[in-house]
Amino acid sequence: MLEDRGNTAVYLLYTYTRICSIARNSGEDFTNLPEILKKTNIVLAHEKEWKLAKTLLKLHDILIKCSKELFLHFLCEFCFEVCTVLTEFYDSCYCIEKNN
Repeated sequence: MLEDRGNTAVYLLYTYTRICSIARNSGEDFTNLPEILKKTNIVLAHEKEWKLAKTLLKLHDILIKCSKELFLHFLCEFCFEVCTVLTEFYDSCYCIEKNN
């Protein structure tokens, strides 16, 4: 139940905490995310970056599926998939470098 690996709430919360830490350490103010994205050139150079981007793009389809079929477990499975792919990305790519 309190396992920090696998499809558990603890694992999902740990990954969420990691994302929040990255955002906090970036020094960016994400309250105006659309403006940040407009002036940012996003380059996906690593295979794990591509995998994460493709996984995140599934969100729309998952939400449609949940609303049509009324089964929320699809959203839970998607959250676990995002956390798994994000962990792979985090292990392979530096998100924030010193002095950058």
